[in-house]
Amino acid sequence: ECSYENYHSKSNYLKSTLQGLFDEAEVPATVTGINMMFDVLFTSNPIIDYRSTLTNKTLNKIFDRTLLENGIFKSPGKFYVGFCHSDEDIQQTIEAFKLGVAEVQKAN
Repeated sequence: ECSYENYHSKSNYLKSTLQGLFDEAEVPATVTGINMMFDVLFTSNPIIDYRSTLTNKTLNKIFDRTLLENGIFKSPGKFYVGFCHSDEDIQQTIEAFKLGVAEVQKAN
């Protein structure tokens, strides 16, 4: 269903699931941003200003590459959740997140 309520719900679900995967794997990362537009910053420090966003770019590259290799294109800046992403799209994204977190965990 393509509705704003569903859109926000799926976006929040993706963000919280991804943060949970990082937390569970003990990878220092913060998922930050508004509902439908968010990013991953590889740091254990609080994000308080521009300088604190300058995080581990190597881990970002590993994560982004793994997503791309598993069918998920992420723009260089942020994740954008589409208005009509299906439940299957969301699940495919989560599966790619799991693989990306595992690769980052190995590299960390």
